[in-house]
Amino acid sequence: MAERVDAGPLLETWVFTELWKALPDGATLHFWRSASGAEVDFVVARGDVTVAVEVKAGGGRPRFPRAARSFVEAYRPRALLMIQSGQSHRQLEGETDLRWLPVGEVASVIREYFP
Repeated sequence: MAERVDAGPLLETWVFTELWKALPDGATLHFWRSASGAEVDFVVARGDVTVAVEVKAGGGRPRFPRAARSFVEAYRPRALLMIQSGQSHRQLEGETDLRWLPVGEVASVIREYFP
């Protein structure tokens, strides 16, 4: 899919659909954009739990995008999920759980943070 010009928007639309179907009761789903234009694709929030989701159509080694880093520093979410093709990876950034996931795992993983 990465060779398609519209691969990014297609993947974001698919992730949105999966998140919407898995959205826990009482949770909100929105996006974040800073005044300087930095963006995080999706933010799921319920009560005091916030999980950010960033979607990347390409694979490769896990990296922590600058916009996502800005969001984590400003809001300290419980987790930041980076959806991409490639291998799973996990690390902590302060108290935020950073997870790189294959596309098919987004719904099941979001449920882990909102039991």
